[in-house]
Amino acid sequence: MDSHLIVSIIILFALFIARILNEKAFRTLSADKKAKLSDLFSNQRIYNLLIMALLFIIFYVIVNKHILEHTSAYLILYAFIIGFIITTNIISYQKLKDNNFPFSYIKSHLLSKSISLGSVIVFCSLALLF
Repeated sequence: MDSHLIVSIIILFALFIARILNEKAFRTLSADKKAKLSDLFSNQRIYNLLIMALLFIIFYVIVNKHILEHTSAYLILYAFIIGFIITTNIISYQKLKDNNFPFSYIKSHLLSKSISLGSVIVFCSLALLF
């Protein structure tokens, strides 16, 4: 089996596990906390999408205008993506803590996000190698 395929399957499996952990923790919340969770992050999703789109547009321009070599451009893009994910996770943690979500939910949320971040880091690292 191709090594790229094996790595892709492992990363998808890790993301699937992270999703299951998040869903399981979500089910433990009361109806009020579930509604609050939706309200807390509704605007953040739009901003996150816009920021990621902007990052990829800048990356596209840098690569197509030959401002930087491809490897440098990818390293910068990956660094920004990882930094962005870490920043949004810190903001999410603070919002959950400030709104008195149960520690068990916050712990599961952080574990889920850490697994997802690890998957992104592995993917980015391997993309540079191949």
